[in-house]
Amino acid sequence: MIKKMKLISVCLLAITILFGCSNDQEVVGENLESVPTLGIGYMFSNHQTPLIVAAAKHEDFKDEGVYFKEVMPKEKYILMEGDKEVANIDLITANNGGEVMTMMGQGHLDMGLSSMTLPITSIDKGAKMKILSPIHADGIALVMPHDSSVEDLDTFIAYTENREEPVKIGYHSPVNAPVILFETAMKEMGIRSTENPEDVDADILLINLKGTANLMPALLSGEVDGWVGPSPFPELAELNGAGKIVLDMRDLPSTSETNEVEEYGYWHEFPCCVFSANDSAIEEHPEVVEKMLELLTIASDFANNNREETGKIVSDWMGVDEEAAKNTITVFTTNPNERWQGHAELIYEVLQNSGRLEENLKERSFEEVRENMFDLSFANRILQNR
Repeated sequence: MIKKMKLISVCLLAITILFGCSNDQEVVGENLESVPTLGIGYMFSNHQTPLIVAAAKHEDFKDEGVYFKEVMPKEKYILMEGDKEVANIDLITANNGGEVMTMMGQGHLDMGLSSMTLPITSIDKGAKMKILSPIHADGIALVMPHDSSVEDLDTFIAYTENREEPVKIGYHSPVNAPVILFETAMKEMGIRSTENPEDVDADILLINLKGTANLMPALLSGEVDGWVGPSPFPELAELNGAGKIVLDMRDLPSTSETNEVEEYGYWHEFPCCVFSANDSAIEEHPEVVEKMLELLTIASDFANNNREETGKIVSDWMGVDEEAAKNTITVFTTNPNERWQGHAELIYEVLQNSGRLEENLKERSFEEVRENMFDLSFANRILQNR
């Protein structure tokens, strides 16, 4: 009889454990406090470094007040504030930023990291989301063959002037920061670009290489004379001997009198990737969104100040060359300062003028739709308190 009672007790205990833990994504921690589960999408790119650093170092940031507790490496974490569990966070890897936006629009993700142009065009198509902050800026360079006579801006200008036909410069995507910045800066200097191969009077023929994977092959094959692209590809070109960086785009001059800045070049802090969140996440879980952005701010500061360790983290996480990761010209930041916002307006105007905004944002000014696209209150509050 005693053995039978023990057997029943063991079975009851097993059933309690089995069914009591069946909802472990909603209930975590020793006090069984219920916290939400939110998903954040990103790509295997060093543009996403702050999120990668936050996950890789997880509890090393505990003294900063906000950090990750690792549950499953590279996939599942608990967002912590001190000893308080704020949310379960699922990290979802996407093939590209467009995929991140699609999953956010479908409600499969709550937050995401992508190129700035993607949430803007998604909002144009009806997506309910906001850009909350930059995640990095700069990191854009012009690369030419390693044996090219072009060494800097002056020799590049001379190169365009001495050619009988337009200089062929490739880019990886028509709605990304590199080509927008390059074409705008060149235009300010009186260097005219075109995408029409029959326009032989232009100085530069821009060629869409349709993806970063085609940057290096196009240069080596002679399909292009050079290309403008985002980190880490300029650094990789130098490491493998395929090309050399001749212009860090943030150091280009601006001829506009209103653009003169004494401390550094006008094109510094040009937007590339941003941190966005669905309206539903902002409205239903504002604390989670704010603490997630605070962690990205902490990780951004670490990445900027610890290039060697950060390069090793990024290399181990996504397989990019460690030296390229260490030598990146990218600046990681969540600060949406006035300069960054001014450049964001430029990007918006390029999208508008090129006809890429066809629905909700069509023919509407930046000021008119600013609040439809941005919620900078979280970032500003975090920066004020740090």
